Amino acid sequence: ITVFLLLLSFGCQQQPKDVLTEKEAKALLDRYMETMNKADLKLVDKIISPDFVLHTPFLPEPLVGIENYKKLITNTSKTFSNFKATIDEVVVNGDKIWGRFSMEGVNTGPLGNIPATGKKFHITGLAITRVANGKIVEDETFWNVLGLYQQLGFTLTPPQKKSKQ
Repeated sequence: ITVFLLLLSFGCQQQPKDVLTEKEAKALLDRYMETMNKADLKLVDKIISPDFVLHTPFLPEPLVGIENYKKLITNTSKTFSNFKATIDEVVVNGDKIWGRFSMEGVNTGPLGNIPATGKKFHITGLAITRVANGKIVEDETFWNVLGLYQQLGFTLTPPQKKSKQ
């Protein structure tokens, strides 16, 4: 009887609501990349939560809100032609998707106040993406910003020593 009750209790436990299969997670992240690749603002509304938060080493503070995300992808499309982001691999853990991604493009528009370099870049990175109610709520990315700048032709200049007077 004890074994039967244990089996019954395990069988009746509900699965968490936002658990995705790897196939579903890959499809969602592919659509997420499509928002950047095509600057598709209508798709953003379908898959991104209004209170979305993006943590990326490219920005000094987290980007908060769907409208700010739309501005980011619009600016990205103006800064990089032939921009392409792809999801290379996913692993699902509850409401989180661990994804390995790659991005490439050509710097044909200004980066802030810095003129376009015309150079190509290709970077890879990792992201932890949290999903709730079928939409992306939070994305935390890890990639080499210095590597991006070096590919675009930037160099590091060490700080100058201040002379004592």
